[in-house]
Amino acid sequence: RSTLFPYTTLFRSDLQLGSLQMSNAPAGEELYLDGTAKNTGTATVTGATVAVEFHDAQGKVVGSTQKPIMGMARGGADLVSNEFARNPIQPNEMRFFRVAIEQVPPAWNHEVPELKIVEVKAQ
Repeated sequence: RSTLFPYTTLFRSDLQLGSLQMSNAPAGEELYLDGTAKNTGTATVTGATVAVEFHDAQGKVVGSTQKPIMGMARGGADLVSNEFARNPIQPNEMRFFRVAIEQVPPAWNHEVPELKIVEVKAQ
């Protein structure tokens, strides 16, 4: 059973995102953001939602959306629905994730967007 701990037991800072890479979907116009998620807290992470912020050439935010991070199967690039709920991220464990963006703002500078964690689910 998952419980939300937005400000008590598990803090957003307990999930560290890194190694961000950007790619286009093989078919269509989706943008993929792949990276690593490391649980630096003491609770088990079962999911997270991030805010994705796109900037223009002047560095101003020109678009923002909230998306869940999707787990990637071990040893492969396949996305697994509810991967973190079925196979939670244990304390001090690192996992690969992907965020899929369907539409990007036209004024976006094509640099890697900024990811900010807005919610972490833990058990």
